[in-house]
Amino acid sequence: MREEIKLGRLTRMIWSGAEWQGKDQFPAWQCWADECEQILTFLEAQGQFGRYLNRLRGGISERDGALSEARVSWWFQRNGFRITRWEPKATTNPGEIEIQWRDEQPIFVEVKTRTFGAELTKEEIAAGRQHEPRYPKNPQGRWIDNDEQVICAAFKAKPKFAPDRPNLLVVCERLFVSPLDMLNEELVRSTIGTPGFDPLGAILCFDAISKSEHIEYRTLLIENPRAKGKPWEIPRPVAEGLGQSTSSRKRPR
Repeated sequence: MREEIKLGRLTRMIWSGAEWQGKDQFPAWQCWADECEQILTFLEAQGQFGRYLNRLRGGISERDGALSEARVSWWFQRNGFRITRWEPKATTNPGEIEIQWRDEQPIFVEVKTRTFGAELTKEEIAAGRQHEPRYPKNPQGRWIDNDEQVICAAFKAKPKFAPDRPNLLVVCERLFVSPLDMLNEELVRSTIGTPGFDPLGAILCFDAISKSEHIEYRTLLIENPRAKGKPWEIPRPVAEGLGQSTSSRKRPR
């Protein structure tokens, strides 16, 4: 972390004694530090900060996974959704949150974070590439398959979903290239539209990028065609709202 970056009260708390301290540049810019404090303040207001604290102080991947979950929860709340439960259980495995838009049926939400470590070869892992920065100073050429990463996240998440309620998977990314920039939507849609992915209602690809002095949130909704007319389908107003644009300002109608 650069010396000129100022941390808020809660960010300083996770920084103190963090396992990841000094291992990367987090938070690399002041806008990321400010966003982190906003998210942590939200967790504190929700009574969830203590539950997240150990993970936020863990290793880099553990910190990033916890922050992704918190960021998604904060994003839903700031866009008008009500968080009705934390760590809801639709099966024996808890998800991240249960959300509700107005009077629509509550939605079970699971968050998966895909990192560039999943894209490394066995040789790169053996050489310790996963411990290096995501974007090295010297450019590296590599094969990118974001479709596989998103589909893999869906496969891992499906045991948490129950067939009697709407289910949403949010895929956050720390890949070499974001699915928001490179994804075969039709391939992903047709793949999750097979019986093996029941009862997934939809996937929301989500990322956060820095734009000068602020953070911009981008989204891409991919609905499961098999969910149409079933209890696990995402409510129409929610799907239409989330599918309108990548802008965080768009809301379900």
